Amino acid sequence: MVEIQGKGALKAEATGERVLKELPRTGFSDLRRVFDANNRLLRPEGWDGDTAAAVASVEVVTRNIGDGEVEHVHKFKVWDKNSALEMLTKHLGCSSSVSSTLGHESQCLPEDVEL
Repeated sequence: MVEIQGKGALKAEATGERVLKELPRTGFSDLRRVFDANNRLLRPEGWDGDTAAAVASVEVVTRNIGDGEVEHVHKFKVWDKNSALEMLTKHLGCSSSVSSTLGHESQCLPEDVEL
């Protein structure tokens, strides 16, 4: 059974290295990047790879607002940033509780960062 799972993981390219590359993409994602300089929504093919990786789904709802006008509402669902950051802190050997690092030195924070 383990051998079969290993082969399936390789087919899906699910390696520890890839997982560690994906976690920061979710943890440090910024949805402002789905908009252009004029605050218009970009088409998904215009998103950078990090932004696209952070978006779990997009739902488009079309509403008739009268007089033949139609409104499109875009609902974004993103992957859980907190979970991604918690997994990263565990991998780095940091405390997963922010409150426990306040006022204390931490291997995960640069010395010049003030909390």
